[in-house]
Amino acid sequence: MLHHLACGYASRGACLALIAMRERSLTEVAETTRYVGSPDVIVILVDVQRVDGCRKMVEETVNYFGRCKHLIFTSMLQVSTMRTATSSNLCLTLCFC
Repeated sequence: MLHHLACGYASRGACLALIAMRERSLTEVAETTRYVGSPDVIVILVDVQRVDGCRKMVEETVNYFGRCKHLIFTSMLQVSTMRTATSSNLCLTLCFC
C-alpha cells in the first residue's frame, strides 16, 4: 500500500518524505518514486509510535521542504504464529514543492 500511494503522488510531481523505522524498507520505494517522477525524495528514520518520533518526522520534513501539504499515515500489523502481534508502522509524508 505504501509503495502504491508513494508512486501515485510521485507520478504527479510530488516531493516525498518517506518515514519508517528501518531504511531498508524504504530504499526501493524511494528509488521507484524518483523513477516515476518525484523531483525530490528524502528518507527519515524514526519510530512513529513515539511522540518524539512523530515530532521529528514533521520537523525534518518541514525543515527540508519548507512545508507539508499532505500527511498520510499507514499502519500495518504483522501477526506471528505464536499468536503475538508486533506492529510495523510505516508512515508516508507527502509534500508538494
